[in-house]
Amino acid sequence: MDALSERLINQTIALGGSNEANRDFSTKEIAKKAGVSEPTLFSRFSNKNSLIEVALDRCTTHFTAFGTDLLEQGIEGREWFGKMIDHQIEKKEETFFLLNYAHSLDRGSEPKEDGSSFRSVVTEAGRKLLRRYDFKSDEEIFVYFSGIARMILYTTAYIVNGLWPNTEEIRDEVYTVSMGGLNSFLEKKVVS
Repeated sequence: MDALSERLINQTIALGGSNEANRDFSTKEIAKKAGVSEPTLFSRFSNKNSLIEVALDRCTTHFTAFGTDLLEQGIEGREWFGKMIDHQIEKKEETFFLLNYAHSLDRGSEPKEDGSSFRSVVTEAGRKLLRRYDFKSDEEIFVYFSGIARMILYTTAYIVNGLWPNTEEIRDEVYTVSMGGLNSFLEKKVVS
């Protein structure tokens, strides 16, 4: 991707990930923040939704790549959950962008040019991150990992907004709720 497209994506994340439910920013505003005209923006992206979709893919990829990297380092469980929250606090614009937009577009299984889709990226991350569980289908993996990811994102948002203190107690409670629900539903399916 060229430098201008990167700037447009970064400005989309910055504007759409402001600490408000900022869903009404315009392509004109994105272009202005990137230092170009709106027609220049449209020479790279056909419409606002296509730009938002690329920005969502970027944020989702960062989230899942960091989580996968932690696992490859042998970091799991509560420690993994806490490090994911720390990472999302550092990337707060990406956190709020995902919360503001991840549900707004049709996120079906249509593959992109590279053969990937939102569902396939999230499912593959879930397969790696929840590898100790025996799921019946990719749909189960997608649903459960999406739920855990949302818990991490909402916990981060509550901490950033000062609604919850950034303490180990809060992190432990959220981890227990997230994993407790998963463990109780899948208790007979856990692979030892």
